[in-house]
Amino acid sequence: MKTFVIIIVIIYSAMLLSFKNDDTINIYTQALKSYIGNTKVDTLYILKCQDIKIPEKIGKQVLIDIEASEKNWVKQKGTLNAVKIMPIKVDKDFIEITLTDFVLTMENNERVMRNFGSVTFIYKYDISQKKYNLIKKTKQHI
Repeated sequence: MKTFVIIIVIIYSAMLLSFKNDDTINIYTQALKSYIGNTKVDTLYILKCQDIKIPEKIGKQVLIDIEASEKNWVKQKGTLNAVKIMPIKVDKDFIEITLTDFVLTMENNERVMRNFGSVTFIYKYDISQKKYNLIKKTKQHI
C-alpha cells in the first residue's frame, strides 16, 4: 500500500513538472477559442490573476485584461460584459479551466459584478499527439 501511494505521488509530480508555461497558454487559448465560438464581438474583456498568461488576440477578437489596464473600462462603458479566467485546476490526469461570465456596472462609484454562469473545460493530455485535448465542456447557468 505504501508503495502504491509513493507511485501515485511520483506520477502526479511528474505530470505537474512536465506542465510547461507554453502548455498553460495553449490550454487557456483553446478554452477561450471554444468560449468565443462564433460570436461577433471585436473585443473580449477579461478578469484574471496576474500570473495567468494569455495572448492579446485570438483570431479577430482583441482580449483586454481590465485589471491590468490603466483605463477604467467599466466607468467608460457603463455596463461591461467580462469573462473571469479561473486558475487551472489539476485533478488526476485532467486539467480544468473555468471561465465565468460577469456583467460589470458602476454603482455608488464602486464596481459591481453580477455572475451569469460559467463554462468549465476539461482537458486530458494525449501522449501520442503530444497535446491536450478537450474531453468535456460543461455549462453552469445561474
